[in-house]
Amino acid sequence: MASSSYQYELEREYDESSEEEEDTDDSFDEGIQPGHAHTEMREQMYQDKLAELKQQLSLLQTGQLPEYVRRLRRLEATYRERKRVSEVIREIESDMVEHEFLREKKSAAREFEDHKVYLREQLVAELEEKQKAVEAERHNVELLADTSELKTISTRKLRRRPNELTSKLLRFPSQLIVRYQLCVRSTTVPHT
Repeated sequence: MASSSYQYELEREYDESSEEEEDTDDSFDEGIQPGHAHTEMREQMYQDKLAELKQQLSLLQTGQLPEYVRRLRRLEATYRERKRVSEVIREIESDMVEHEFLREKKSAAREFEDHKVYLREQLVAELEEKQKAVEAERHNVELLADTSELKTISTRKLRRRPNELTSKLLRFPSQLIVRYQLCVRSTTVPHT
């Protein structure tokens, strides 16, 4: 990167020298002729400047150019400062995350205990309600048992049905035969 900036300087100086040449060309057009000494002087300045730039380039490549060393030190100082700031920020954020984690952990434990107490109270209330219902049912059963002992169980007698009659008759077949014979005699009339 440093070599490209020096290349830029070389190009800029070349542009400046070409502008000077244009100025001299303009003066040539006006009728003033440049002197031979002036051209040699410009050539000498160009060679000196070129030698100086080559020397700076070689110093830059070896890492000894004063301007390069100064900029490099400034860059390293900026790097160290940014690194220190980044480490401080990381430590602060790490502390914040750890603090947030501990706060969430305490909150979750508190919520768990609150919910556990709530569920326990709900279950106790539900069981007490069931116990009262069972006691009320037992009391009702005891009352019903007391009243049923006082009442006598009455059975209703139903009228007999014809089917019951034949079933009773079948139990006593001898009576059936006698009755049949009686019925047959009374219905038969003698033929004379």
